Amino acid sequence: MVALLEDIAVANTDLSLPRILCLHGGGTNARIFSNQCRVIKHHLDQSFRLVFCDAPYISKPGPDVTSVYSEWGPFRSWVKAQPGDTNGSNPFGTPSHRMHSVVMPAHETDALEVVDSIDSSIGDVMRADDLSGATGEWVGLLGFSQGAKIAASLLLREQERAKSLGWLHFGSFRFAILLAGQGPLVSLDHHTQAYFGREEEVKEAILELPTVHVHGLRDHGTG
Repeated sequence: MVALLEDIAVANTDLSLPRILCLHGGGTNARIFSNQCRVIKHHLDQSFRLVFCDAPYISKPGPDVTSVYSEWGPFRSWVKAQPGDTNGSNPFGTPSHRMHSVVMPAHETDALEVVDSIDSSIGDVMRADDLSGATGEWVGLLGFSQGAKIAASLLLREQERAKSLGWLHFGSFRFAILLAGQGPLVSLDHHTQAYFGREEEVKEAILELPTVHVHGLRDHGTG
């Protein structure tokens, strides 16, 4: 999927500001997340350029999304629905309050295809923003729900690559802001795990890079 310049949701027209890559929740899209972040964008407008990325897979809308954004499709997910996922509006076959979950395929080939699709979507939007003339460094990630899990996992990948290959291989993301995101993290690196998404495989991983975690008092799992 090639990102078109006119399709990129960008929060600031200052091309020189450091950039934050923003990842939406499951069952929404970049345009919706950009609109939902309008207050955040207002406060960060003079400090960061926020760029919103569409997830690679078309999905059904998330819980309550259509009550406001029914005409804002197509809706997207960071993983594709698995066979047997028939739970109404939720492409993951889990209760709606667990929309933050990322259900990864157990088969190695499918897992690696998901990683490639995520990387392709993110790479496309980053390159397209570069082509628009933006020059600011990519410094951080902002993710909501399912997107928060992916953002934290991307940060973990950069951290682990730097440890195994040397810090010259460390990427540009230095921090992540995680909104309503929950663990476990998932491995998004072809070179470190053949399979991923299972809690026993990533429970030992500790994210050491700076993160800000934001949860509502009534969010599932915070009571």
